[in-house]
Amino acid sequence: MLKKRWGVILLSIGLSIYSSFSEGQQRIAIVDTGLNPILYNKLPICNTGGFDYFTNTKKIYGDNIGHGSLMATIISKKVKVKYCLMIYRVITPDFQMSEDAIVKAILDAANNNADVINLSFSGEMFYKPEYRAMMYASVKGIRINVAAGNSSKYNKAKNLDKFCTAYPACYKGLKNKRIIGALDSHGKVAPYSNYGKVVDEWYNGSWDNDKGSSVSSAVATAVYINKKGEK
Repeated sequence: MLKKRWGVILLSIGLSIYSSFSEGQQRIAIVDTGLNPILYNKLPICNTGGFDYFTNTKKIYGDNIGHGSLMATIISKKVKVKYCLMIYRVITPDFQMSEDAIVKAILDAANNNADVINLSFSGEMFYKPEYRAMMYASVKGIRINVAAGNSSKYNKAKNLDKFCTAYPACYKGLKNKRIIGALDSHGKVAPYSNYGKVVDEWYNGSWDNDKGSSVSSAVATAVYINKKGEK
């Protein structure tokens, strides 16, 4: 198990307004910290795919950290076509990311025909099984949106052209992977976001009081699904 750091700086999730679509054609996989039970009962959850590796059950029983709930909230508020969510809770009992669970989640999402996989986290170590799982999904034609990563109290924002050590963003050779960076309210690169020419797309990284490239990745996922669903 390798420690990952989330692509968000602050967390303050509002639970008041949600999209109200039924089971749909566009399948969005969110590999993250889970889903708040209130959200689980309000959002459209896919009949297949999704798993809680914390409790080892199909139903998602919670989100102690809140990050996955934030991603689901952003995506659901911005998606305008028919969709459903495949939620994967990939944390350990001590609330760290489980690399093995991430690998299983990506493979399961691919095998259950996800249209897009949202990976809003970042770490500094290459993990070959994770890379292979992403390659498997990419070869199947599944879009994989990954956060570019953020600065932290230990590290400044990186130029990924020079120091591409933010994974899964920096895995190479994945044609359907998109690295998503964060913009500030003025449309400029946010000071906390990793940057560089390798970043494929840029979106606003702010959502209420939350900031980070994971917010941008969630927005990118919604934009992609809206375009795909309208074809």
